[in-house]
Amino acid sequence: ADVHLTLQAAGLVTEGYGGDVLAADIEGALASCFYVSRYDLFDLPRYVEVSEEIERHDLDRDAVAAFIDWSGSFDLDSFGDSYMGKHSSEEAFAEQLVEDCGMLADIPEHVARYFDMEAFARDLFLGDYYMADGGYVFDSI
Repeated sequence: ADVHLTLQAAGLVTEGYGGDVLAADIEGALASCFYVSRYDLFDLPRYVEVSEEIERHDLDRDAVAAFIDWSGSFDLDSFGDSYMGKHSSEEAFAEQLVEDCGMLADIPEHVARYFDMEAFARDLFLGDYYMADGGYVFDSI
């Protein structure tokens, strides 16, 4: 009866509702992204939809959960545009970015060693990038 009162207070059922109520225990970072409202209601249809997209596109489940936690929602295109991979630290990401973009490729080694990777990484994560728990990096631009 308490469940029905809670659902009624949330505006999800009308007084006298005698239907079934699904109670489920779903764990994991992804599942926690689909609890809505102060009544701890679970958005099961959206959870299933996102889980199917994860499977269909072979995505990292924890990376998707980190993206939803950061952005507030999930859209496959937005995730694909923003996700920069998993890295052990902000500095490790910065090193990979410098290497991938060839930022120091034309600078002699004896000069390039003075490049302050730690400061560069710090600056990157002041606004251009976001690193979630677990090392998931997202482009915030």
